[in-house]
Parts: sequence; C-alpha cells; structure tokens
Amino acid sequence: MSQLRIYLDTPWQDATSPCPWVLLDERGRVMESGTGILASLPHADEVVAIVSAEQVLSVAILLPKIKTRQLETALPFALEEHLLGEVAENHVVPGAKFPGGETLLYAINKDRLRRFVQVCASASLRLRSVIPEYCLLPVRDGEWSVAWDGQSGFVATGQYAGAGLGNGSEQQAPTTLTLHMNQTTPAVLRIFYKAYIPADQRLWPVWPGVNFIRVDQDWDWRIAAIPTDAPNLLWGKLAPAPRFREWWPKLRPLLWLGLLVFLLEALGTNLQWWSLAHEKKQIQQSM
Repeated sequence: MSQLRIYLDTPWQDATSPCPWVLLDERGRVMESGTGILASLPHADEVVAIVSAEQVLSVAILLPKIKTRQLETALPFALEEHLLGEVAENHVVPGAKFPGGETLLYAINKDRLRRFVQVCASASLRLRSVIPEYCLLPVRDGEWSVAWDGQSGFVATGQYAGAGLGNGSEQQAPTTLTLHMNQTTPAVLRIFYKAYIPADQRLWPVWPGVNFIRVDQDWDWRIAAIPTDAPNLLWGKLAPAPRFREWWPKLRPLLWLGLLVFLLEALGTNLQWWSLAHEKKQIQQSM
C-alpha cells in the first residue's frame, strides 16, 4: 500500500502554500519527493500529515471524570492555563494514559487544522491521520531524544510527548530545552541530526551543563517509522470518515452492474417459466 506523507510546517496558510511531501511504496521506500501545493501532489492509498513540533503542545493532565459526549468540548478547558489565546481556538486530543492517572493531551490550532483538512479534501487527498513529528523520533524509557539542524529542532521526552525547541546555536542550548531539563533531567539525552543537513556542514553543539550522546543515525521525517499507536490529531469532529465511504464512489458502479445482472437473470427466469407454462397449457388443450 503506497503512502503519501505531507509535512505541515508553520508557514503553511492555505491552498496556495507549498508543502514538502514524499511518496513511499508498500515497503516504505521513497518513490518520489518534492515540494508543492496540495492540489499538485500525487495520490496514494494512504495520506498522512506530519505536523512540525512547535505547532502541537503536549501536556500530561490529571483529568476529572468527563462524560464521553462532553469530552471534545471540555478538554480545551483542562489545558486553559497552558494555552496561548482563547480556549475555543484550540483543538485538543486525548492521548495515552499514564500509571499515575494523568492523560497526555495534544493541542493544535483548530482553524488551521480544519483548513488543512478541507484543502486536502478539495484536492481529493483522503487524509487519514495527522501526527506530531516528535512522535516519530526514537526515544527510550527514561531518555530524551533531540532532532537538531544546527540552529533549531525539537525534543521527544517520552511516550509520544515532546515540544519544539526554538532557536539555539553551537554554544547555546535552546531556552525551551533548558527549561524542560530544569524540571526533569533525563537519564540520557540523545541528539540526532536532521537528514537534510550535509555531513560536512554539521556542527555538533557544545552546550554548557548539557551532557548528550551523538547518534550517527540521521533523522528523516520522510522515512521514519510511524508507530501503530501514535496519536492521531484527526479526532472528534475532525475524525476521517469511515473507509467504506471512501470506497463507495468506486463500488457504486459495480453494485449497479450487479443489480442489472440480477434483474436480467430474474427476468430471464420468469420468461422461461412463462414459456414452459404456456407450452403445458397448449399440450393440455391438445390432449
């Protein structure tokens, strides 16, 4: 099954905004890649959007008991003190539940995500899932991982949690990373370099007070494995339609053809029985 991955970055605004994309075959190998508007992208069996880390807030919250039908409306208020702007502007999605009872919540701008979904639909791209990019970065229990390009990056802090790091330098760690490490110090911090940075241009950071391990494996959102239980931001009112509705336009002509064959078969059978009955009546009259 082929897969089209679209990278939803911060500069994207509308149907005229280009997006990086990659088309993978059923074995996860790159067939095509490039940058273009959504209407120009190739079609595939599955369409997935990878959202840049700085657009998706992840916070673990101990939630009160909330009725399922009220969950979508109530969740933004659970993150009110962590959100910038109005609560109603955010689309909040529940994630994994931790042993201590906290639930991992993800928040993204509602209007922006809705526009992206609508533009994909207009371009006949059947978007099935939208995943934060830090959920694709390998991370081990008790450890953190950072994807870095020499100036900025993002961090994965555990079970599908993470954050964008903003700007830093070779000598200065990003402020967001420093704040996170002041609250919780990981057992190990691993740094991956982003794949699009040439090897001869990579400057590994020397951050005072930050110990880390350099990872030789490059980070590449295009071919990174997507965990089967990764959070899907298309939830609630933005959830994708059931797959049978996607196949209905293709199945409808076959169903009409099957119905026509059935009607012809039924008509032929009735005609045959009528003919036999007529012959029987003639034979009886002759006798």
